Amino acid sequence: MDETKRKLLFLIICLPIRFTISYIYYIIPTKFLSFFSIPLFIIGLSTLYLYFSNLRLNAYEGGGNTWWKEFRLLHGLLFTSAAIYALNKSRYTFFPLLIDAIIGFILFIDHHYINKLV
Repeated sequence: MDETKRKLLFLIICLPIRFTISYIYYIIPTKFLSFFSIPLFIIGLSTLYLYFSNLRLNAYEGGGNTWWKEFRLLHGLLFTSAAIYALNKSRYTFFPLLIDAIIGFILFIDHHYINKLV
């Protein structure tokens, strides 16, 4: 897969999914949030596992280079904190997920456009 296609897939599939997940956790009634903490724990803990075990460093979607590997710790912690908020039925569950999506977009722009100029 060429770089242009990878960029487009991130911008039209991955990023909208991440913002949609944040929005879904914003609109879920708080009484159901503890049940919906399970997927957040799975994503957060699996990302932390990848970070601490240095696995999956040749991601196909990254063109064979997992350039975001150093940010997996932040990604995993944000999803795990969202899971804890959800477990506690907090209406702020969406916030770490929104931060994660925004940071993902900023890192994408930085890696593909700003760092290429320097």
